[in-house]
Amino acid sequence: MATHNLIPKQIHEPTEDPIDTVDLLDDAGVIEALGSETARQILCVLASQPTTATKLTEHTSSSLQNVMYHLRRLEEVELVEETGVAYSEKGREMTVYRSTTESITVEVEASMDTED
Repeated sequence: MATHNLIPKQIHEPTEDPIDTVDLLDDAGVIEALGSETARQILCVLASQPTTATKLTEHTSSSLQNVMYHLRRLEEVELVEETGVAYSEKGREMTVYRSTTESITVEVEASMDTED
């Protein structure tokens, strides 16, 4: 299905430029969600522009099923969210996704209690 002529119905733009800090011990879900190259590619594409899952298949050379799996995982850890609706050339309604962050910092703290 071609999606190059998407007509946005409603797209919500972020109000700020968020930067997320991920703690390796407390945010294991984020690290796990980003463990796949496909998930990282999806996040990078969405950080530059909101788009549909179908369009993401072109950017990742991945199946729609695989893209949807990673989108769900990224949504669960709040790195991606639905932002609107677009229509394909055939008039099918498609969800538009966007990244909730422009940058992720992984923080490794040396202040852990290391008593022997």
